[in-house]
Amino acid sequence: MNLPAYLIGFTLCLTALWAFYHLCLAHEPFHHLKRIYLLSAIVVSAIIPQITFTVYVDTPATPISTQLENPQSLLTVESPPHPETTNSILPQIVSLIYLLGLGLFAIRFFHNLGATLQKINKNELHRVGKMRYVLLDERVVPNTFLWFIFLNKEQYRLQTIPQEVLHHEEVHARQLHAIDLIFIELVKVLLWFHPLVHLIRSAIKLNHEFLADQGVLANGSSRRTYQSILLEYATKGRAPSLSNAFNFSLIKRRFKMMTKSANKRVMFLKLGLVLPLLSLLLYSFSHREVVHNGAVYSAGNPDVSEAELIQNPAEEYNRLAKHYNTYPEADFLVKLRDMWKIRDLYTSIPKEERAALENYPRSTTSLTVFISDDGKYIVDEKEVTLSWVSSLLDNLNDRERSNVYVFDSMTDYKRYVSLRGQMNRSALPPNDVYISIFSERLVESTLSKGFEKAEGSIQEVNHADRNPEITTYLETLLETLESQRVNIDY
Repeated sequence: MNLPAYLIGFTLCLTALWAFYHLCLAHEPFHHLKRIYLLSAIVVSAIIPQITFTVYVDTPATPISTQLENPQSLLTVESPPHPETTNSILPQIVSLIYLLGLGLFAIRFFHNLGATLQKINKNELHRVGKMRYVLLDERVVPNTFLWFIFLNKEQYRLQTIPQEVLHHEEVHARQLHAIDLIFIELVKVLLWFHPLVHLIRSAIKLNHEFLADQGVLANGSSRRTYQSILLEYATKGRAPSLSNAFNFSLIKRRFKMMTKSANKRVMFLKLGLVLPLLSLLLYSFSHREVVHNGAVYSAGNPDVSEAELIQNPAEEYNRLAKHYNTYPEADFLVKLRDMWKIRDLYTSIPKEERAALENYPRSTTSLTVFISDDGKYIVDEKEVTLSWVSSLLDNLNDRERSNVYVFDSMTDYKRYVSLRGQMNRSALPPNDVYISIFSERLVESTLSKGFEKAEGSIQEVNHADRNPEITTYLETLLETLESQRVNIDY
């Protein structure tokens, strides 16, 4: 899977899950469930675009010949491969910008982490149960990192810090909210450019405050007294990004949340809607592989190149190129996919390394269908049905379909050669696939007309006059092929 396709899938999944949270869950007082949902949304969005489902398709085991008698006859418009002259620096610029941002955010993360650990090591620690109070000389807003609670030393010794504040920070420590923050900060380092990651980080921190507020009130504190303390501490500054601070900018939302009552039935109904949403995301952004006679083909995003997953593209390219330069017989679908794989591998190899590669294969992929006088469709001396032909082409993705051409006359061949001569300006041969249709008696020319030897001479015969139904059989086959969106009229 290439990175742009993956990021698109990740973004759309995360957008859907975030929208559901914002519309259905954000205003509910079930903060523990919301904590799990927010963290899971990131993980699920990262996993779904990588999921692959396997579909098994049974087709006749007889190999379909892909070898033309004259493989060069349809390639007169192609030029031998040579390094492309185009050179875009845009990917390098984008990569450089990403790495620069990654470096800056990584430095910021480790600087903040180091500064927090340095405070723990260099200042007085006071143990209260499982908590560790870090007593600082400077003025500091109470905040928490893991089980360490940072407080001003003078205020702590004079006992001027309200018990509600200490309880608030102890809730952060007991529930290990810092683990969530470390996770989301690491995600932000990797996806520093992604606005949704920043939104979810803010939602996670706000939900931590809801949890701490809930814990303080559950401990028996007066809501009015606690809200007064919140207002007092709300203007006392900011805390480190890896810590949970007592002050938070969205005081009004916290006050409103304190007055909400829990309705479990409504909450469970809303959570039940997550299942169809996840099913839709799985259907839309996962990938499917079709196993056809034991061979596996990707049926997912056609823009995703298998070459992206190969660690040694040159070695794999040479293996395939050497094989197909011998013009072997091969399964139709296997060869079709291999030829695209060869192209993707070749273009992924740096231009300066291509001179040492095997010659680019000029072998073509073709499927020949014979129509008998009694209306049977024959492939490799085996009778097949129209549904078999349709099922075979069902395995193709949009990129592969766009290069399938159907010929039922020599006129089609000539028109195709003329068309590709105008369109193909690439240094690489096109990955075109040919479906050729013949009648049993055809030697050359058209399906309905041909030439036969008779008593030492060659005479023209009209198969359509001999058997008018030939035209009907042809039209039925063409309709089937047309339904598969391959090139018939071009």
